[in-house]
Amino acid sequence: MLSRIQAGVRIFDAAMGGLGGCPFIPRATGNIATEDVAFACEQMGIATGIDWQALRAPVAEVEALLGRSLPARNSHVPAPPWMQGAA
Repeated sequence: MLSRIQAGVRIFDAAMGGLGGCPFIPRATGNIATEDVAFACEQMGIATGIDWQALRAPVAEVEALLGRSLPARNSHVPAPPWMQGAA
């Protein structure tokens, strides 16, 4: 992703939790998770205006409705102690 940003790309396609995928590609896991992209940008010092931590709860709700895990990475990492009880 960093190389794309360095090349001038400013718009990335992502979906909460990594929902979606391609019906034409066998075993396609889904899209890039919005919260993962926002986290990566934040770690690189790039402001996105997206509260990636706030997406944990809605991703968990969607997973419960679907009865399966979504491909998002940050939604499956245990919250650090300072974030316990946050959105």
